Amino acid sequence: MSTEKENTPPVGESQAPAPAAENGGAFPQMQMEEFMLLKQQHDELAAKVSDYENLIKRQQAEFENFRRRTLREREDQLRFAGGDVLKDLLSVVDNFDRAAEIQADEAGNTPKAFHDGMMLIRTQLQDLLQKNAVKPIDGTGSPFNPEIHMAIAQENAPMGKVDTVADVFQKGYWHHDRVLRLATVKVSKAAPESVDAPDPSPPAQP
Repeated sequence: MSTEKENTPPVGESQAPAPAAENGGAFPQMQMEEFMLLKQQHDELAAKVSDYENLIKRQQAEFENFRRRTLREREDQLRFAGGDVLKDLLSVVDNFDRAAEIQADEAGNTPKAFHDGMMLIRTQLQDLLQKNAVKPIDGTGSPFNPEIHMAIAQENAPMGKVDTVADVFQKGYWHHDRVLRLATVKVSKAAPESVDAPDPSPPAQP
């Protein structure tokens, strides 16, 4: 009987409720939700990084293919740059072959057909040069210009013809606005002034 009275709380005092065991699990639950959110964000970023890496690799591969293709096209252009000109020259070679088959007569005279064939070839060559922007440099009678003329001889100039081209030994040519070959010429120069010779007679005695 005495034991029950000791364990019984005094009248008017309330017994404190025991703490709930389940209240301690609220904080770990929040941590788990944040962890899952961070993991999701990490996975999304990792996927984007992987996509960017693949994109960079594809662009690098495309650029390398472009570089190789451009280099190959440039090599082909340099290799076959003169193809059109050579093709046009073939018709000139054909006419040379036909002219070479023409035989002279018994007296050794060249037939008119041979001369006509040579003139045809000359015309074809001139047309070919003009087609490729090649034109002759001004020749006889033009002012001498060391940038387009190469003087290998000279002569005394007639009146008013100083420093002019007197004769052309080999034609020069332009290619567009550049000198393809200098013209080899003779130039008219001013005649040297005559110097009076001293009088060999002794001076008169005073």
